[in-house]
Amino acid sequence: MPSTTDFLIALTFAAAIFTGSDAQIALPYRQSGQYLIGDSKSTIQIEVFVDLFCGDARLDWLMWKGLKGKLAGENVGLQFHVIVEPFHPWSFTAAVGAQTAAQHGGPDAFFTFAESCWNHGGDFITNWGDQHYPLQSLTEKSVVSELNTFAAAAGVPEDVFYRGMTNRSTAGGMNPWGVARESWKQAVSRGAASSPWYFVNGVPYFAASDSLHPGEQNWVSLINKLLAKQ
Repeated sequence: MPSTTDFLIALTFAAAIFTGSDAQIALPYRQSGQYLIGDSKSTIQIEVFVDLFCGDARLDWLMWKGLKGKLAGENVGLQFHVIVEPFHPWSFTAAVGAQTAAQHGGPDAFFTFAESCWNHGGDFITNWGDQHYPLQSLTEKSVVSELNTFAAAAGVPEDVFYRGMTNRSTAGGMNPWGVARESWKQAVSRGAASSPWYFVNGVPYFAASDSLHPGEQNWVSLINKLLAKQ
């Protein structure tokens, strides 16, 4: 859940990246996000940055999943991007898995994979939702093996999934590892400091100054107001 401190840290980090290095963040060949609702032609564009082992992101996923039918055809686009929080062990590995699913699975493969990660977060982190320590018994091999079961449920063949997880060439930026890597850099450049982190038509959005965590009622009210102005 983002806080004011998270926001200030993100701005500082982003400033450090751009002032301390002349390197250009790689321009993506396509947007890294996946649309749950609407598409890029929708007038109202909502973007959410999520960590796949974040409990708050899981709660918002359930909220949007429930709102999907209500917002269908309402000129609203909701796009999910993956961000990696360093205090969530194995999140980058999961991010690569999500990009592999998105590239090689069916239309809903990304969300099927992401939901599996959120539903099984306790398999990867002790005291999920409280302290974020990696389970001592885990190795990268065992983590990828379980993620493979999530990918299989999303329609990704095992051999394809393992190739996506192990190809770390950044040539062209089109392989899943490269997309996950550049997506994180793009998120930082935009000041996305925590999960879930929202933008509405490109502007950061927090519904309430006390929690900085929009809920369903706030979202429905905001969307209705924006739709009324179309």
